[in-house]
Amino acid sequence: MSANQSYKSPALAAILSFLLPGLGQIICRQDNKGVFLLGMSLLGHWLTGGLSSLLLCPAMSMDAWFIARKINGNSTIGRWEFFPGVKPLNAIPPRVILMFIIAWIAFITVIRVVNFASDYQP
Repeated sequence: MSANQSYKSPALAAILSFLLPGLGQIICRQDNKGVFLLGMSLLGHWLTGGLSSLLLCPAMSMDAWFIARKINGNSTIGRWEFFPGVKPLNAIPPRVILMFIIAWIAFITVIRVVNFASDYQP
């Protein structure tokens, strides 16, 4: 991404990503990441009965906030960059964060299925 991009409102990006993870990333021109997060949030919401949103919505809202702030600081951002400016999270490769999101959704789905199946009486 070029350093000469227009101003991005961190608050708007954070609110949009809180309402629907990935939307704030899309307005910050991280299209691939935004569409992936949007798909994962919809799939996770459906599979987990909304429980995955308890983690994804606040996390992706924070990510959109930091991405917009970095854009406004005339810095270059990567297409899959997560949480710029948060040093402990910057050390984690983006593919690990993506795999964590998928694993989180799978974990909650398994818990919900086991919980549902435990009440099953043939």
